[in-house]
Amino acid sequence: MRAGATAAAGAVALGVTLSARAEGAYGTRAWGPLGLGLVAAVAFLAAYGLRASRWLAVAGSALVAVGLWAVVSVVWGGLPQVAWTALDRSAIAVTALVLGAWLAAAGRRDAVVGGVLAGIAAQAVEILVRTGAGSAPDAWFNGRLLEGPVGYHNAQALLCAVGLPLAVWAASAVRLPVRVAGGAAAAPLLAVLVLTQSRAALATAGIAVAAQVALSRRLRTAAVAIALVGAGAVLALELRSVDRALLTDGLAGATGSLRAFALVTAALAAGVAIVAALASPRRRPRLHRRFLLVAAVAALAAVAAAAALLGPALAPRVHAFVSVLVTDAPPASAPGTTRFAAISLDGRREAWRVAANAIREHPLTGDGAGGYSIRWGVERRLPQLYILQPHSLELELGAELGVPGLLLFAVFVCAVAVALRGGLHADRAAAAAGVAVFVALVVQTGVDWTWSFAGILAPSFLVVGAVAAPAAGARARAFRPMVLAAAAVALVAIAVPYVAAEELARGSTAPTAAAALRHTQAALMLDPWNAAAVSAEGRVLEGEGRFREAAARYVEAAHLSRRPWLEWFRSARALQRAGATPQRVEACLLAQRADPAENALHSGPCGWPWLALHHPGTWPPGPDGPTRPWSPRG
Repeated sequence: MRAGATAAAGAVALGVTLSARAEGAYGTRAWGPLGLGLVAAVAFLAAYGLRASRWLAVAGSALVAVGLWAVVSVVWGGLPQVAWTALDRSAIAVTALVLGAWLAAAGRRDAVVGGVLAGIAAQAVEILVRTGAGSAPDAWFNGRLLEGPVGYHNAQALLCAVGLPLAVWAASAVRLPVRVAGGAAAAPLLAVLVLTQSRAALATAGIAVAAQVALSRRLRTAAVAIALVGAGAVLALELRSVDRALLTDGLAGATGSLRAFALVTAALAAGVAIVAALASPRRRPRLHRRFLLVAAVAALAAVAAAAALLGPALAPRVHAFVSVLVTDAPPASAPGTTRFAAISLDGRREAWRVAANAIREHPLTGDGAGGYSIRWGVERRLPQLYILQPHSLELELGAELGVPGLLLFAVFVCAVAVALRGGLHADRAAAAAGVAVFVALVVQTGVDWTWSFAGILAPSFLVVGAVAAPAAGARARAFRPMVLAAAAVALVAIAVPYVAAEELARGSTAPTAAAALRHTQAALMLDPWNAAAVSAEGRVLEGEGRFREAAARYVEAAHLSRRPWLEWFRSARALQRAGATPQRVEACLLAQRADPAENALHSGPCGWPWLALHHPGTWPPGPDGPTRPWSPRG
């Protein structure tokens, strides 16, 4: 029994680590194996007839319905490849949710949670060791921000924010070794979170752990959380020297500061572990509701008193804060002050404005899956900002899938909440940790695009499924054929784009043009809506001098791509080399219409002098954007 639990925990930890290292399983070549492994595990466990609770089944059905609605949106303007990816991502999340519930029903709940914690904590320790030793890749940092193996600082931070409540849970467990291990794991997770300088993720982690403390009602949980607050303050102070070194000397010159940061983290890990060890479960184990109510009222009174006393002095700062939010300027602060000192929406106000336009124009259907990125190119006012999503999952669903997509997602969230509420009756501490993980995921994805990382969704939903309300019956063999059929469909749906992506990758490194064309066409046979594959075929044809054929492939890619201006631009380049001037003018005009603010269109085959000569009055575009209204349907 113990060997089986160890094997399950090791498998979970390995999967979490590998998917996180593969850029958070953002790309198809990473989330494909992750999804196939999860579906295979569910198909294997289906032989035992295990089942999840009714509310988890409702949640999973609602999330799959979101993916299916994305596929349906292709009818009125959605991009097929984006819709397929959305369905696969939903399938991966639901499979992780079901797998976590089934493993918990088989007595492997602690193995699942421990495996997820071990996988995330192992990566955090690796980051600290390698940055302190000076062996971290340059790609792990973007200026002052730690991007990490995940490749995006907010996603790396969210992964640590997901792991933090699990460490707090372990640090307040009954067994002493588990408490010590949990306390020791919490500090590296917090340290990496601080290094990313992700303001939203740090706030999200605070909200999640606060919810965990309130729901668990345990003094030892509160003691560990308070110790982490103190550790966070120390790390924030230590971060200033790291921030200064990164901005002034670069990563190579910041090795000393990063080493000191890692050593401070090690000392804090020992301190939190000691707090966890001393917080014995035999000493006043629970926080009463009356105490929590009094603490909340006292905190609100303290905030009100501080606002009344410091209001006049803080008024100029509040005015400056509001001004920064209105201008939507990127965060800027001097070296050594860290990014936490800067307050800004960092372009989100503009991104949300475009999403609001889509919701206002097509509230019932949206623009279709992937339609936001096309609309962003047409309507954006920030030429330096390239985005594919509005940095908010809810706004993305509303803009692309309309009210039905939002309602289905709301059903999913409510069903998971009800399942977790039922889990509080079975094991309050475990369910509180699950609630914290779910809160961290939902809150942070509400202000970012981190829902796109399957390497974050899968471990989060493994935990949520494992700690939610258990099924009324341990086994239900009557549902086995249905589960196996669904698993077979999911395997095909995930495997096809994965194999196509592998073929496309082989084509990009092929030694000859003929081999590259062969691999690219193999990818298109499996996934004919893959815009990258169609564009890659065009580049191969262009390299062989078949310019008109290449231009035709670029045109096809433009109708499938989330950045159509780039494919129209490539088509104009191929037509320039073919000497087809009228078609080149048309391609340039379509590129201009797809993204009037794109600076790359000021030169090359669509440069202003040439286009103005052949089509007077069309270039450069005016401040109000394109002359014709844009519609995702045409």
